[in-house]
Amino acid sequence: MTLRTQAQYGEWTDLGREIQERLEEAVRAGLSPESQEGREITALHRRWLTLTGNRYDPAKHRGIAELYVMDDRFTAYYDKQVPGCARFLRDAVVHWVK
Repeated sequence: MTLRTQAQYGEWTDLGREIQERLEEAVRAGLSPESQEGREITALHRRWLTLTGNRYDPAKHRGIAELYVMDDRFTAYYDKQVPGCARFLRDAVVHWVK
């Protein structure tokens, strides 16, 4: 990860926090990953992935999202407060990223 400035790092951590909060709210509310909120979370996640200077690749985005449910460490991170967040994020990315 290459974050060149303190401001970029701040944006990256703020985006990560916003994604987590919105995931938790969406799961608690019983929203669908195919909802507008799922779309917006997917867009935030894309921004979070590319803020480090990585070129965006939809296949990589979907692959990373799959890891969130395949690897217990990622699942535990996203589901630490509200179970189902990792699956919601994966499902939203799979639906919205073509």
